[in-house]
Amino acid sequence: MVIRKKERDKALSSILISLLLAICMTAVATLPVDAVTTQDKRPTGVKWFNSYKSLGKYMDKAIRDHKKKIVFYSEKDNLFEKRPSSDPMSYLYVLEDYSFMLFGTKTFFEDINMEKYQSVNQATDSAGESVKDTWYKYTVEFSYVHGKKNDKKFYNKVRSVAKKAKKKKGTVKKVKYINDYLIKNVRWRDDNYESGTAYSALMHKTATCEGYSAAFAIIAKEAGLKADIVTGQTKNGYHAWNVVKVGKKWCHVDVTFNDEGGKYKNKYLLVGKKKMSKDHKLNPYFKKGKWAKAHPFKK
Repeated sequence: MVIRKKERDKALSSILISLLLAICMTAVATLPVDAVTTQDKRPTGVKWFNSYKSLGKYMDKAIRDHKKKIVFYSEKDNLFEKRPSSDPMSYLYVLEDYSFMLFGTKTFFEDINMEKYQSVNQATDSAGESVKDTWYKYTVEFSYVHGKKNDKKFYNKVRSVAKKAKKKKGTVKKVKYINDYLIKNVRWRDDNYESGTAYSALMHKTATCEGYSAAFAIIAKEAGLKADIVTGQTKNGYHAWNVVKVGKKWCHVDVTFNDEGGKYKNKYLLVGKKKMSKDHKLNPYFKKGKWAKAHPFKK
């Protein structure tokens, strides 16, 4: 149901906790590294990542497997800065698959440590200047709110719903199946500390708008659809909903509002930009820059 003021404040407080985690991530990952370890050459037989996108896929699998710690190397000392930060909510939604795992199952970064390494021997760059090969070792530790057994049940539920959605012919019918499944099986309620998660939506069968949209996104992606979560304002205040790609254009889907018992029944299913903007105002991050360019909306 629509979030009332007091309930909205509770939902926002849980998000702010997650936001603080994100700030801590960046703060730790971008601390200046004073100590430098020298080695003859770069290590081999280890994981290397120079983009946040490829790292995200690796972290997704690590989280699914409940790894407590991962170690990898990079040429960049700002790898964790390569995520959207214009909108305070966006880091939860716009990353690769593992962001939905973090938001969906309450997995947290316990600690991030970065060490700087340089080669012993000098090399020459394209300008003929003498330089040393430099790389960085990252160690990331995780903690988990749910046990591995419960998370496995959650992922199995995601796969089960996605498998049935896949059987539907065409993107529109797949989207409608996921939308209708959530309407049938989830009720809007802010009755537990993780109501804003996909885990709550699928396992507790109750959720706020964040939980509805996170559940829709993770099932849609598992079903092979291109889906994302966006945030903005409605007449009731802060709100989260989904966008999904149909053909070459993106459409809006608001499962929370579609679940309002007849008044809005599927009124917000695959809606174009013009109609949606009448009562849903996207946050500025989603209206410009790389995100907007990569998500051209149906008119």
